[in-house]
Amino acid sequence: MMACYSQNKRLKETIDVFKEMIETPGVSPDEVIMSSVLSACAHLGSFEMGRKTHNYLKQNRFDINVYIGSALVDIYAKYGRLAVHGYGEQALDMFKKMEKEKIKPNGVTFISDLGTCTHAGLVEVARKWFLSMAHDYNISPVIEHYGCMADILSRAGQLEEALELIRRMTIEPNSVI
Repeated sequence: MMACYSQNKRLKETIDVFKEMIETPGVSPDEVIMSSVLSACAHLGSFEMGRKTHNYLKQNRFDINVYIGSALVDIYAKYGRLAVHGYGEQALDMFKKMEKEKIKPNGVTFISDLGTCTHAGLVEVARKWFLSMAHDYNISPVIEHYGCMADILSRAGQLEEALELIRRMTIEPNSVI
């Protein structure tokens, strides 16, 4: 039910059902539910609920799979709890931990990581992850990945490289690009 709510952008309902679920004796969420709730928190703008959900994960010793890991990276990066406050390296450490535990990242993971690199000014790390997407994980960049790279290169004053990246894009640039 929560996954359906989340997929249909009924984010408040996702969180409400989750709250009800964890208060019901004998009923426990699984990894799919946890990733749906974290994603809903990120999109709804409820960092506090996302933090509480992360604490619930830790208290109940959930395994961090690609979906939960991606959702955690997304929520913390989105609310500047890692990058803007000088913890960009910690956000990327979470990605490295996912790799170490053989959890394959997806496109959303890379969007979050590249966004973190942008806010933390980690140009070289962003280049590495951007290239790693296709070469190591067979993930084709989408407009958001290109946008992050164009943004970080531009912020770093590397406008020629940003323009070259845009010219080489395999998809049509949008107005943001």
